[in-house]
Amino acid sequence: MFTPFFELDAPVRSLRRLSNFARLMDEVGHWFEGSHDGPQANVYINDHGAVVQLAVPGYRREQLHVEAERDTLIIRGEPEQAAADSSEATQPHMLRQEIARGPFMRRIQLPFSIDGEHTEARHENGVLCVAVAKPKAEQPRRIAIA
Repeated sequence: MFTPFFELDAPVRSLRRLSNFARLMDEVGHWFEGSHDGPQANVYINDHGAVVQLAVPGYRREQLHVEAERDTLIIRGEPEQAAADSSEATQPHMLRQEIARGPFMRRIQLPFSIDGEHTEARHENGVLCVAVAKPKAEQPRRIAIA
């Protein structure tokens, strides 16, 4: 049977499928929010900047590197490699590994540019904590009302 409006209906069907897909992603998208390469992070925003916490158990301070590039905090971890001369017989057999120990790089974008001169980082108890400073020009100011 010939329907002259069949072709006109095709874009509407495509949009409907796209809408259904978007709804599905909204429903299950939260399953993938935490998936990324590298350690897990918490990011807190305040008037003066942000605080970024990264779970880095087993990394020493000298194995971690923090850089600020415009509005992005770049954090790298480079663990020491196992000694090449140690024999396989002396190495314990890994039964289960849930804590990642390889090199990583996390790029955490913030909603403001970073003042690298006033940003500080500390490493304590397996957590890297970076206090990210906002440039003075971007910090809110209270304006007196006359």
